[in-house]
Amino acid sequence: MSSRYQKQFTIPEGFPQLLKTFSREVLRCQPPNIYKFGARYFAQLVEARQAEAEEAMGQEERSIYDMTLEELQDFCMDLFLEFDSDQNGYLDRKEFKAVVQTAKLGLGSKEIRRVMAE
Repeated sequence: MSSRYQKQFTIPEGFPQLLKTFSREVLRCQPPNIYKFGARYFAQLVEARQAEAEEAMGQEERSIYDMTLEELQDFCMDLFLEFDSDQNGYLDRKEFKAVVQTAKLGLGSKEIRRVMAE
């Protein structure tokens, strides 16, 4: 029975699905010790997610903060050449805005507007 004085809890996104999947596995396997089964199940789930994250990080481009000076210069030159659409050796406002928006610089829309205002 709920009370109006009871503290309201928020349920994290994905939690109901996680419990549903775990319950399905418990019913499917019928383990003799549900606690050991749960510990093993969630440990395997964590390992699988960590492996996926490591694989995704290996496939992603490196962060500009992890680059050496030479890598950063090459990165900037590649961006410049890619977005200098009229190939005049300069980035006009439109070209520069495209660079800032599409390059993975970690800038939010507020920072982009601030840079463009300069």
